[in-house]
Amino acid sequence: MTTKKHLLLFSLFSLLMFAPSLFAQSLSSPVNNTDAKAQQIIDRYLQAIGGRDNLAKVVSWKIFGKYKNKKIEGSMKTTIKYDKVRMDMEAMGQHFVQAYDGVDTWEVNPMENGGKPRYALNAKISALTTINKFYPMFLIGRDRNLAVYDSTGTWQGKQVQVLHYGKGVKQKVYYFDSKTGLLLYRQSFESIVYIQGYTHKEDASGLYLPTGVKTDTPNGVWVIDSIWANPEVADNIFAYDGETSYSSNQFAHLINEGKTLEPDLQFTAEQIVARYIKLHAKSEKGIENVKMECTVFFNGSKKGFPMHTILLLKENKSYMEMKLEDKVFKSVKNGKVSWEVNPFKSKEPKIIKKEENNDFDFSDKELVHYKKNGHEVKYISRVYIGKKLCHKIALMQNKNKTTYFYLDAKTYVMVKNKDKDSEEEGYCLEYERKDGQLLPKLVYMIQEEGMHMIVKVDKYTFNAPVNHQLFEFPGRKK
Repeated sequence: MTTKKHLLLFSLFSLLMFAPSLFAQSLSSPVNNTDAKAQQIIDRYLQAIGGRDNLAKVVSWKIFGKYKNKKIEGSMKTTIKYDKVRMDMEAMGQHFVQAYDGVDTWEVNPMENGGKPRYALNAKISALTTINKFYPMFLIGRDRNLAVYDSTGTWQGKQVQVLHYGKGVKQKVYYFDSKTGLLLYRQSFESIVYIQGYTHKEDASGLYLPTGVKTDTPNGVWVIDSIWANPEVADNIFAYDGETSYSSNQFAHLINEGKTLEPDLQFTAEQIVARYIKLHAKSEKGIENVKMECTVFFNGSKKGFPMHTILLLKENKSYMEMKLEDKVFKSVKNGKVSWEVNPFKSKEPKIIKKEENNDFDFSDKELVHYKKNGHEVKYISRVYIGKKLCHKIALMQNKNKTTYFYLDAKTYVMVKNKDKDSEEEGYCLEYERKDGQLLPKLVYMIQEEGMHMIVKVDKYTFNAPVNHQLFEFPGRKK
């Protein structure tokens, strides 16, 4: 299967993803809009579909439909229970699955990973976004106070009342049937939704459910054929069922960002960083250089690749060499000069400009020496990275350079760091104590364009003799 086809299949699932709120949170959002006409139309719509109380009682859904674009078509079934979601798709003679179990997202792609289940990173499926396809939950809840009455008019031979909110790419427009109060049409920058009609289901939900929903998007057309409210749904259909490996992304639950809390008023940014610096000083006391022997696993790779790194802590020098089958990649920093040997780009070594430098250095030296270098630190929030509660600290080096450090609220070790304007992220997932030192044992890196790397440190060696010739640029300097 080609990469292009895989991306097309992933886009099917992407239609129903990426929203932060839960269903109940949407219904409970406050209303403070002064546009009384808009609020009357929304209240009438709620009453027309069966009422807010009945809608809030629904805890499970089954949604059946199909998807089609220029190259792919298939049938889809979506099952929801509270915030858990599972999507099953039949396409190209294969069965695809993507599911969110309340903590992690996992998937089954028969074209990859031998068709075995694997965790998916940075892809939380939202029950609310799925429901929003046929009931505009964002309008009913959190965005209701943004709605504005527009006008009355005619749409497909029916008298309609028109609401909208937002401007530009954020604008959304809603057409409600003037006679019944039911929603007929919704348009946003990303999609257009047509609702063919409604029927009152003879079930405990007491809702009027759409009889047909068509959603046009740039990636294709998604059609809902039928919707069941409050069906019996077993919890085990959402559970991950598969063996994990480095190539299966089993670290998703450790790096996913969770609930955000207010800063702890007992601490300032300076006090938190001071504790980190103290821990850092203990770990580096008496160390002049570090050698690391590692194994690197790329996202999707079935085996690891050997890598070794040398860091000269007091000289601002680093050397990294990685063997990729029959090729050798090198990334070196020698003071202010950085260079690389990248066999995928050139046979010759190349000096790297500062803006092009893409080494494997997730250094904390700017944070450790922030006062000396004239930088500022700011306490942003507390946030969960996986199950670890962290202090999120912003290091502001200048107007154009801000780096976020996530420090474990209990141990003060670094869990994550990320530049504000970059896709790259680094995670220290495991630490070990060796000769009194607290050292990262397992590091997860997300590079530009979504490439994931897991670095397993197999061995640390301190203050061993170093061949300084390794850091010298071997080519012809400009």
